Amino acid sequence: MSKPQFDSDGFQIVPLKKSTKKKSTLVPRKEANFQKQELKIDIEKSYKRIQAAQEDLQPSEYLKDVIKAVSKWLQ
Repeated sequence: MSKPQFDSDGFQIVPLKKSTKKKSTLVPRKEANFQKQELKIDIEKSYKRIQAAQEDLQPSEYLKDVIKAVSKWLQ
């Protein structure tokens, strides 16, 4: 067997490309009745979750690294 050939990006060059099976898109036989649901957002609960996430992020090393990277990029 011959050695496999590789392109400049390191991918192996394949002599033949396998064809894909053409499958038809399945359409539902019955008409689907979707009902619009009302979104109920608890603002107090959402606000508390945002504050908790912010408090968790403040002392993290990740935030410190991001701040350093952004400040270096802005200079």
